[in-house]
Formats: sequence, structure tokens, C-alpha cells
Amino acid sequence: VSTNKISYFSNYSSHYVEILAPGSHKSDGGLLSTIANNRYAYYQGTSMASPVVAGVAALIVGQLRKQETTVTPSLVEQILLDSSPQDLTHSDKVKNSKKLNLQSIAQALSNHCY
Repeated sequence: VSTNKISYFSNYSSHYVEILAPGSHKSDGGLLSTIANNRYAYYQGTSMASPVVAGVAALIVGQLRKQETTVTPSLVEQILLDSSPQDLTHSDKVKNSKKLNLQSIAQALSNHCY
């Protein structure tokens, strides 16, 4: 997601939220999602951001298994957080200022940097 702004309806906390993930875009109309009957629609909110993080976590698990690495929830969390770049624009809203970035996570996994 190319935008660097947090939606007005976002939940955030510099104490509890550990990573930013896209929950809206497309001129704030939302993220493209699959819906029933082979259709697509734009939706936004935590209900869109959470599946993005879950999907990236699933990709991490798949890659770790492919590499025959023992997978634990703490390792997946470590890779998510350690491989995501800081976004100092939102340092007051997110613990450690991390922003989900699949490209940097994929690169860390391919280089076995975890």
C-alpha cells in the first residue's frame, strides 16, 4: 500500500499495537477483497488489516516449513516485527513504529535472517 496515512477510524496505541497494516486505501474506499459469487468489493477497517497480517503470517509459516525450520508463534511474531521497517511518521501511534512490509519479510526469509 503506497499511502502513508492512518485512517481516521484506526485503532492504535504506542503501548499495545505492534505493527501497522493496511486497512484502507483506494482513495479511502478500502482494500479490494473477494466476496461471494466470484465477485470483488472494496472494504476498510480492522476487518481488512487483520487478514492482511494473518496472510503474511501464513506465508511466513509456509516458508519456514519449506526451509524445515521449527515454527513457533513467537518466531512468526519475531519475523513479522524484526523484518518490518520502522515508520517514524507514526511513532506516537505504534509500539516500535513498525509497518508491515511483505517485500522486506520475504527478503529476510530468503536470506534466512531470523
